[in-house]
Amino acid sequence: MTFEVRRTTPAPSPLRTDVAGVIVRAERGSMKLDSAGRALPVRVSGRRDFEATFGALGDDVSGAAVKGYFDNGGEVLWVVRIGGLRPDDPLVPEDRAAWSPLDVSASKGNLEGAKVLRVLATSEGAWANGLEVTIALRTGATPTGTPMADVLVLRNGRMIEHLLSLDPKQFIEEVNGRSALIQVELVESMSREPLSERYSTFECRLQDGKSVQPTHSVYKRAARALLEAPEPAFLFAPVVRDDLGDAATSFYADWVAGAAGALDRLVLVDPPDKASAPSLLGLADALRHLHPELAPSWISSAVMYCPWLEVPSSGAAPPTRPIPPSGHVAGLISRLDRERGAHHTPANAPLTGAVDLVLDFDNAERAILTQSGLNTLRCTRGRGVEVWGGRTLDLDPSRRFLAHRRLLHLLVRAMRAAAEPLVFDSNTPMLRLTFVRALTSVLLEAFRAGALKGTRPEEAFRVACDDATNPPDAYETGHCVAEVDVAPVAPMEFIHLVITLSQDGSLQVLE
Repeated sequence: MTFEVRRTTPAPSPLRTDVAGVIVRAERGSMKLDSAGRALPVRVSGRRDFEATFGALGDDVSGAAVKGYFDNGGEVLWVVRIGGLRPDDPLVPEDRAAWSPLDVSASKGNLEGAKVLRVLATSEGAWANGLEVTIALRTGATPTGTPMADVLVLRNGRMIEHLLSLDPKQFIEEVNGRSALIQVELVESMSREPLSERYSTFECRLQDGKSVQPTHSVYKRAARALLEAPEPAFLFAPVVRDDLGDAATSFYADWVAGAAGALDRLVLVDPPDKASAPSLLGLADALRHLHPELAPSWISSAVMYCPWLEVPSSGAAPPTRPIPPSGHVAGLISRLDRERGAHHTPANAPLTGAVDLVLDFDNAERAILTQSGLNTLRCTRGRGVEVWGGRTLDLDPSRRFLAHRRLLHLLVRAMRAAAEPLVFDSNTPMLRLTFVRALTSVLLEAFRAGALKGTRPEEAFRVACDDATNPPDAYETGHCVAEVDVAPVAPMEFIHLVITLSQDGSLQVLE
């Protein structure tokens, strides 16, 4: 009997606000699309889980940013890997490295009836080109005399995966279920014959995988996938400026607009490398004016940190390399969220793994950038690189502070969870009472955690769901509208929310 210990993975929770989502280039990993052509994000817990799924974290921008996220305290990460899609067909993934069919029977052995097998990489891209795969068949070298099969995967002569004691009767299923690098397909079968050799081996080398430069449409698909995932509370894409150039600004604007519609997540906007203070002010102003058709509050879902970081490089020279700050800052936000709560400003804390800044701003420049909604980083002797500032790009004083926006996002998530079981109920006095009670329980919890001001709950929030908040035809249309006023800890006025239940199964939160 074989015992295997596996650590249980907590189920995704939309109530968490310490989880990030990222668009990255990775060595390998899923690039699957659903039937509607949408990217499917992958949830990983910790660096080891990421590397098992997407490959080692290298010195490239994506690898350094993800490493910075985990080093600074990030735990859970939703990942969309982009390695490029074919320009002529955006729904067809790039080629997987493969090996032409392997005639097993020609080597005087078989895997319980298999004659021809095909070995493929588990995911798209050129990462598997040159992988050497050896299938070893043992028919008499086991203690019980039971046939066994082993699979070895090598890169540059070094073993990187070894699957032992596979059952030849379930060879394909066991390889496909256990290997992180290869998949096996049966191309042609044969009549079951006794295994004819004591020890047989079959070898192949994978090749012909391709990588293509990601396009704007690929990034938009990845961004939409992270907006639709229920758990991520802040999103970043460290390589978007390298891949899209000047078009990255419009991509960020669309991403922020989508996050503003959800009203429960932020987008960390990375500035260009070595951007001066005047150019950063111009970039922030350009972002604010890219969606004039939306309400002004949409830009409050955008946060920008500057300048870029210098992080250690594993190469001989140079000793450091520049990367965008979003990955490190996202990890810091995640850690401080768990330690202090979403209603605390994630600032005045050092960034682990950052050794310097690409450029530094003087006090006058830092003051101007802060007033314009940009959060500067500073490097001081004895403290390292620290985050200074916790503001969104919204210049409105009521939507300026990052801690208040994140508190709002937490409340919206909690209110949705409390109200969603009621969406199919009829609009009756009993429903309104239940609705108010559910929303009040959420706000009471925030008040007791110190997120709201006042000495009594009546001073911290107000919930109304009566004839005054519901239109005269609410009974006929199946809508139930509640209004919520929330007073976060100073400095800020009340936040006003309108929450609507509909009998068609929808729930809408408006600010």
